Amino acid sequence: NFRDLDELAVECRQGREIGFTGKQAIHPNQIEIIQSSFSPAEKDVAFASQVVASYEKAISVDGKGACVVEGIVVDMPVYKWARKILKRAEAANMI
Repeated sequence: NFRDLDELAVECRQGREIGFTGKQAIHPNQIEIIQSSFSPAEKDVAFASQVVASYEKAISVDGKGACVVEGIVVDMPVYKWARKILKRAEAANMI
């Protein structure tokens, strides 16, 4: 039932929990719930920004292949994750 927005929110939450980053809408009333469900959390965007800035400094200025942000070792895979978060945030007009 495309009019059941509560069920849509549950579906979105479940999808996000298993790794989905979006969902198709079949009605304009669904868009806000879908966008808010799949947009990155503000704390993730803030952390991703720190990761990107620190890692880029580490490789370009310090000549290192990794750095530490909030006790987490940041290397290329973590950097790539952070860039994806920032791209999703940009697409959601969060940054």
